[in-house]
Amino acid sequence: GDGPPFVVILSLPGTGKSHLAIAALSAYAAAGYWVSYTFVPQYLALQRASFGVEALREQATSAWATINKATVLALDDWGLEQGTDWAKKAIEEVVVYRAQRGLKTIITANHLKNAEERSRSRFADKTLTRMVDCVGAVDVRPFLGRNA
Repeated sequence: GDGPPFVVILSLPGTGKSHLAIAALSAYAAAGYWVSYTFVPQYLALQRASFGVEALREQATSAWATINKATVLALDDWGLEQGTDWAKKAIEEVVVYRAQRGLKTIITANHLKNAEERSRSRFADKTLTRMVDCVGAVDVRPFLGRNA
């Protein structure tokens, strides 16, 4: 689709950000795009675990290749990682790679406090990013019979 390459969906936990991202991926897939979904904390855990562990290095390299080659990528739950310098830089690498190539990227987050300054700058640029701020959205999990 048209529009800026980045879409950032911000809201409190349980308000449907992940569902919106997955619905968008489904629409892009139906239109013939190669899509990929990545749960950011899991991706970072794999990358971290692969340091010095040959058996995991191939899996980590494959994950890196997948998220960078997908025409449309969803990075779900940005910021749930602990905000360490290493985590910030690892995600910033993905953002830089995709921004330089104009690849569509959907990011869901509760906030962007842990983002690197370069990422926050990109996200503030309306030619690169569409911000979808769902302030005031309600946690829907109790209505679905799930714990908050």
